[in-house]
Amino acid sequence: MKRYLHTLIIVVTVLGIGLIPGLSIAKDYPVTFLKETYKTQAPGTGGGKVYHTWAVESEKGNRLLILTGDDTVKRQWLRDFVKTGNTFIITVPSKETGQFETETIFKINVTNIHPVDESFMGEKKKGKKKRRK
Repeated sequence: MKRYLHTLIIVVTVLGIGLIPGLSIAKDYPVTFLKETYKTQAPGTGGGKVYHTWAVESEKGNRLLILTGDDTVKRQWLRDFVKTGNTFIITVPSKETGQFETETIFKINVTNIHPVDESFMGEKKKGKKKRRK
């Protein structure tokens, strides 16, 4: 009985390791911000409309991201962040990764854009080193 249980655990583990990468729900891509276009349409019968795009450089080439979504706080925060930083991670749902990798224009929700703290990307801080006693 122990032998069968041991074999079952090994088989489940091997299958689990092989299947988990295929079950991913999203893929992250690092991008570098290049340019922003932001326009608002005057509110009419349907309310104001926002046209917001980013030109970015990614490992798959240059892309035009059409920023969608109703999170105005995140949208404004991103607009403020690009004044000081230009590196982001975008999270693309797995069903849309093929489209992102082949198309030059891609719609993405603002909640799927995440800033990267560039101070952690291998840049060394300048300053005096403390001496050990």
